[in-house]
Amino acid sequence: MVIAAPELIFICRANRCRSPLAEHLARDKAYRLGLGVTVSSAGLLRPGELTPQVGIRAAAQAGIDLSAHRSRRANADQLARADLILTSGRAEARDLVAELPETWPRVHPLRQFLRWAHENPAPQGADFQAWVGQAAAGRSRTVLLGSSAADDIADPMGRPARAWRAAIGDLDRLIDQLLRSCSGALPELEAARR
Repeated sequence: MVIAAPELIFICRANRCRSPLAEHLARDKAYRLGLGVTVSSAGLLRPGELTPQVGIRAAAQAGIDLSAHRSRRANADQLARADLILTSGRAEARDLVAELPETWPRVHPLRQFLRWAHENPAPQGADFQAWVGQAAAGRSRTVLLGSSAADDIADPMGRPARAWRAAIGDLDRLIDQLLRSCSGALPELEAARR
């Protein structure tokens, strides 16, 4: 039996650092865990921009190749297909929901979603879309107001290599938590249709 692989998309401001790093980490970790999930990333700014050299080098040290990466701008079709849209912070989530209000139930700052998922891990065999829907149930849009170190992933853009390494380490831990929390609702890799 072939099961449709849920689609996750990571969004940051420019799709030049945090979201492509999260995409690569999530794809690699899901594959190694044998989880069937489609992963992508995009940003809110113009497409076609390169990751800075300092970021390419820091990513390479962590086994991530961003040398060919060009930023992509999120579009309505891509966001409509996504089962879960995880942003690098409140501002990106707020901007997406303002532009495309219908995405509200599926848009979450990554750290906010992980706090909910830690308390509500997906039961084995759960429907992924229904599980994500539970995260949105009763949630107020005020959770996207302001900024918070508790919700926002530090942006290494324009910063030295140590900031990039810190962001990679942070995202690595967050992606581990994400995949552990949602693994019960993800099909096995062999059963997933991508």
